[in-house]
Amino acid sequence: MALDELCLDGNVSQELRKCVSAGGFKDEETLVQWLTSAPSLTTLRISKGKHNDTRDPLDVKVSLEDFILKQYRERGLTQAVPQISFWDGNNHDILKIEALDTKDSFSGVTSNGYVIVDKYCGSSVLRGANIYVKGILGMSFNIKENDIVNVLVDVDGKCLKGSNAPILPASNFVKIGIGKSLHSRKVIFKSIPQGVGVLMMNTPHPSLDLPQEMESSLFPQNYPSIFTVLALRLTEKERISMLDMCSSPGGKTLHASEILQGLGGYVLAVDKSTKKIETIRKNLEKYGIENVSTLVGDGRTLCDSLHQTFDRILVDAPCSALGQRACFRIQMKFKEMLSYPKVQKRLLDSAVGLLRPGGLLVYSTCTITLGENEDNCSWLLNKYKGILEVDITNPMLDGVGYKRFSCFDHIGFFVAAFRKKEH
Repeated sequence: MALDELCLDGNVSQELRKCVSAGGFKDEETLVQWLTSAPSLTTLRISKGKHNDTRDPLDVKVSLEDFILKQYRERGLTQAVPQISFWDGNNHDILKIEALDTKDSFSGVTSNGYVIVDKYCGSSVLRGANIYVKGILGMSFNIKENDIVNVLVDVDGKCLKGSNAPILPASNFVKIGIGKSLHSRKVIFKSIPQGVGVLMMNTPHPSLDLPQEMESSLFPQNYPSIFTVLALRLTEKERISMLDMCSSPGGKTLHASEILQGLGGYVLAVDKSTKKIETIRKNLEKYGIENVSTLVGDGRTLCDSLHQTFDRILVDAPCSALGQRACFRIQMKFKEMLSYPKVQKRLLDSAVGLLRPGGLLVYSTCTITLGENEDNCSWLLNKYKGILEVDITNPMLDGVGYKRFSCFDHIGFFVAAFRKKEH
């Protein structure tokens, strides 16, 4: 597949071509293969919240291994259980799970029909999720409970809820695996049951629908997101005040607060959405976090009331999210793509005013475009010349002050750090 086939807007394709060299890809084909595949690494952070600060990481690891072994036995994949290990020998706070090649594990199995899901559900399936009832768009007419089904993704979003035949061209669908339907079609669309509708059998990743007793000990989080918090250098001194300017969905807020809680530091988590802030508050309670305040607000307009208040600011900005994998079709219009740098620059503008002299600003996105990453950094340094400097001593950022996660086995991500000069 070429970029022009993956993207519906030719100008978006052209922007992504600029990422081939910047992202370290061999060629356009390699970039497309990377975008359309799921990362083979899954990472989980061991929570250090109040409820779990005495839990031995080795005990957590053993519990996770037992849980995943049980999952794979249920799928008939006992010969192919993923390996779980600590991220490195010096860090026992992060567990990694390496995906398996299970696509041929059921090559001789006959399916009784198909289930259709949207591209968002499909991407989650490739990362280890089962299919919940509410995520099912269509289903073969004859499907009964415990039938084996092919799972298809409707890549263009044209399948109607309740469809019983893929009347659209074959190019609109991508097969991503097989699973076992836990309900009949009639029950799925008429009774509307809750919970899992299709148990995936040959996904390369284990499902991370963790049992209740493990939910407060483990937090599924992409490694670049974990990396971003570590780049904030939160252990540099005590009593650090931190602002998470665009805090939803809250994983970075939780991670930062756990680091700061033993050092007398705190986090102010801000988001425009009341609903998202409520979700963050529930997670704070779930993990026993007490050093976070939340605020429903727009990071672009905070500067007047909180001028030079924070030692650390994280701007994990709204972006085009073109680093999220697996991607089945990029439907974004070029006009939308161009709108993101405008918002990102306003957030960065505000952050500079909110940051104390000597403080650290970390900027991150989950996209791979130059316009939202390197170009924004150049703009920021030019506008605030003599005020901001790249944090080239940051131990996480290879002596250059920024890092791209593209062509690596993660989602696409960008992280940069800037120090505000003291006068």
